[in-house]
Amino acid sequence: DFPPQERFAMLKYLGDYYHDKEELERAKELFEEALIHKEDDETRLKLERIKFSLGVYRDSEEFVLSYLESYPDSRYNKTLAHDLAKFYLNQNRYHKTISFIDEFIEKLTPEESKDSLHFYSALAYKELRESDKAVDVFLRLHNESDNAIIRSHALQQIESILINQEPRRSIDFLVDLIDETENEEIGFDYLSILAIVYERAFLYNQANEIYHML
Repeated sequence: DFPPQERFAMLKYLGDYYHDKEELERAKELFEEALIHKEDDETRLKLERIKFSLGVYRDSEEFVLSYLESYPDSRYNKTLAHDLAKFYLNQNRYHKTISFIDEFIEKLTPEESKDSLHFYSALAYKELRESDKAVDVFLRLHNESDNAIIRSHALQQIESILINQEPRRSIDFLVDLIDETENEEIGFDYLSILAIVYERAFLYNQANEIYHML
């Protein structure tokens, strides 16, 4: 008999072989047997995806929710959570996007980054026209996220919301925000948005004053 580790490796190899040949039933059997000898996140996810292809789950939503519940420690869970959040957004299920993300985040450790999930929540708030909540989340991400791409996208969303609402409200908000912002670089980001809002409100002198500062 082979040791469990070698038995697992051999069965996994055969499972991959039949999976590539699209002989899914045989691949399913081999992956199931392999997992008896060793639990492995990658193999488990492949098996569940095969089961999805074979019609075990009604749809991708049921597949992801089932996987997250059954294998809470899988290293693929955050990736699947992102996929499901985007799925809900694309389906215009904005309340579901927010509730799913809130529930999933509760299961993460304090050390795990949650910024991208919060970004999806903010997008949902924006689509629900809950602009204050959306801006609050986008501001926190722009000010605090370690991810430069998320910071940049958050700033774009802040601009999108503020330049499309009543100008005086946006101006008052931005003036207070800039006054409270201690980081000079971040302050310039918000000044740039303020200049655009002034332009949209035909307040060209105020806009030009800011452009000369930048």
